[in-house]
Amino acid sequence: GADISLLQAWELETGNSNVIVAIEDQGVDFDHPDLAGNMWVNTGEVAGNGYDDDNNGYVDDIYGYNFGDGQGTITPGDHGTHVGGTVAAETNNGIGVSGIAGGTGNNDGVRIMSCEVFGTSSQGGFAEAFVYAADMGAHISQNSWGGGGEDQSINAAIDYFIANGGSAGSPMQGGVVIIAAGNDNTSSGASIWPAAYVNAIAVAATNKNDEKSYYSNFGTWVDISAPGGELESSNNDPTAIHSTYNNGGYGVMQGTSMACPHVSGVAALIVSKFSGSITPSEVRSKLIDNTDNIDASTSGYIGQMGSGRLNAYASLTGST
Repeated sequence: GADISLLQAWELETGNSNVIVAIEDQGVDFDHPDLAGNMWVNTGEVAGNGYDDDNNGYVDDIYGYNFGDGQGTITPGDHGTHVGGTVAAETNNGIGVSGIAGGTGNNDGVRIMSCEVFGTSSQGGFAEAFVYAADMGAHISQNSWGGGGEDQSINAAIDYFIANGGSAGSPMQGGVVIIAAGNDNTSSGASIWPAAYVNAIAVAATNKNDEKSYYSNFGTWVDISAPGGELESSNNDPTAIHSTYNNGGYGVMQGTSMACPHVSGVAALIVSKFSGSITPSEVRSKLIDNTDNIDASTSGYIGQMGSGRLNAYASLTGST
């Protein structure tokens, strides 16, 4: 019972390829056989010609942009690919794992835009990536990163994404920003930002028993919890989160980094199901107001793990 009722949710919605989720993280393995069919592609750009064909200020941004290294070429990493797989690894294709909004096995899941802020040689462009993703039509901004304290430029960029994500005629005007709560087992300090920014959705992590994962940050600023797993014995422990790895691989990880894309994936299902008649504030409400109560299993953290643990089916229907 510590799952997110995803099988039931899939009976109602599996993902709409017009919905775009920006993965602000390491790069996503765009050639991964379980991800390639669900990657966002900038059709206004010509790959590898060294020109800014669509005049958006970014050269060769085919699958997104590498803000960390300042180039169009995405350099995939395990963390970013793992997060992307939880959101939209292709479902029902007979291989690997199934993403939350990965479609039906016909390359028809939600689209993953790779906004690489942790590059090969450097990191950066965190605020810029929000603006780029909004301007290029992303509806959901998925962020499994944080730390360093509050930054007003990032707050402003989050607000920009919420106001300007999506587009008229797309599944939703405006955007939703979802951020991992952090892994320092604390309720305050530098590590809780930008998740603690009030306009973002902050995600804490639970384990297989619906308890707070031992590492998860917590506090009254947390909005929702989701499965983040715990590695109890080895890197093959099924109680952690299994997803895609770089170079076509698969593996398990733990963290609020893994809980966060569960929420982003369900947000993408919501936008898919209610395409054309949903607002960012309604997506937020459907997520946060339709969780499973976990007070009994998190008795030491009541009021500090958000509204409860994510429930995909209830988010789509309003009922468990």
